[in-house]
Amino acid sequence: MKTYNLIKLFSVLAYFGIMLKGSMISIPFIFYLICNLLLAGNMYQIVTSVVAIFGLILLLKQANREITQKRFILEIVVLIMLAIPVIERLSSVSILLFDYPSFQIPLLLFVSLYLISIVMMIRTKVSQKNCC
Repeated sequence: MKTYNLIKLFSVLAYFGIMLKGSMISIPFIFYLICNLLLAGNMYQIVTSVVAIFGLILLLKQANREITQKRFILEIVVLIMLAIPVIERLSSVSILLFDYPSFQIPLLLFVSLYLISIVMMIRTKVSQKNCC
């Protein structure tokens, strides 16, 4: 497994580890996405959940493909697709409700590791181009 794919895997695991506090317990963000699909909330939450799950599927499909400009653009689009439900949650309730480490640390890890994996993917492509 290439290094950038391994870092992206840790990034997605951090995404799954984002915890949303409920009134009694916290739930992982992936369960929130799935519950939005199964239990009809408002339409905006359903759409953002569909977008994020579609982004995860695209990410899985692109995992072992050759690095091209199309893949690079798709990686950026997937990052945005995965961020949309998080932004929706942040904008729908008070920001003070997200002031806890089990939300902030995985979110920070997700974003930073995903961006690092994209940079490493670009560096790999540039070094392959310069090599041959």
